[in-house]
Amino acid sequence: IHGNEGMPKDAAFWQFLYLIFAKMHDEKQSGDTRRFWAAPTEQFDEEGRKAIRARVEPLFDEVKAEYSSIFRGNEEITLSDRALAFMVSELAKFDFGRTDVDAKGAAYQEIVGTNLRGDRGQYFTPRGAIKLLVQMLDPKADERVLDPACGTGGFLVATLDHLNKKFHAEAEVAIGQESTEEFLSIQQQLIEFATKNLFGADFDQFLVRAAQMNVVMA
Repeated sequence: IHGNEGMPKDAAFWQFLYLIFAKMHDEKQSGDTRRFWAAPTEQFDEEGRKAIRARVEPLFDEVKAEYSSIFRGNEEITLSDRALAFMVSELAKFDFGRTDVDAKGAAYQEIVGTNLRGDRGQYFTPRGAIKLLVQMLDPKADERVLDPACGTGGFLVATLDHLNKKFHAEAEVAIGQESTEEFLSIQQQLIEFATKNLFGADFDQFLVRAAQMNVVMA
């Protein structure tokens, strides 16, 4: 986006996240009908690109309504039809719902770190240090976790990853080998923990928003 759309990096970053959220929202819908996809030749002609936009933009409208605490409601996908079609065709290859929490967190941190780090002395804790500290603390499902300078939410997501492994161990099922019922049950436990017991704060409003998105993705 940054190279071909003429957008500054931070604007490109948000456009990228809007599409990721639309993709994740599409994966959560029941039934076999999907809207976040691109036929093999669609991205190469004008009519196909417009068809992709016609599917994706309503998805993003639903995202804004569902996550009203994150989105203000006036956000728009401002990518050109060409860029949007290319990105949808690339992202459609992946299943974010089944992607490992730690892998998503690592990818997110890599993107955020190069695009949102400001000039106010922000320092993002290395992932190795985050993992070590969370393992030492060993948070339980009934305990409250607060990061008072959360940045993009690295500690918060690492906590979810730690509990995800705990819940799998309790269910005696390996990560990636669970049935749909087991997967949804563990996901619901993580949602309940994140809703009731997981807290973060930061003085940078853009990082707060980025942290919220990171936790939702995890």
